[in-house]
Amino acid sequence: MNVNQLIKRLQMYPPDLRVVVHGYEGGYNDVDRFETLKIVLDYHEEWYYGKHEDAECLYGNNAEKLKATAVDALRIG
Repeated sequence: MNVNQLIKRLQMYPPDLRVVVHGYEGGYNDVDRFETLKIVLDYHEEWYYGKHEDAECLYGNNAEKLKATAVDALRIG
């Protein structure tokens, strides 16, 4: 999903509706964090992992691999 797709989905809801994310072990928290990062798409195949992976975790500061495989992403939480 990209920002434009997210905006279109959010426009389907009342503008004063609270947005929350899952808490660490339960419950819910308000969205209070927006962070840009680089990810490698479709890295994991196992069902118990998210599909994509943080590029820095995989490649550290290897700029050549980051340029070749990573894309920009926005993480909210």
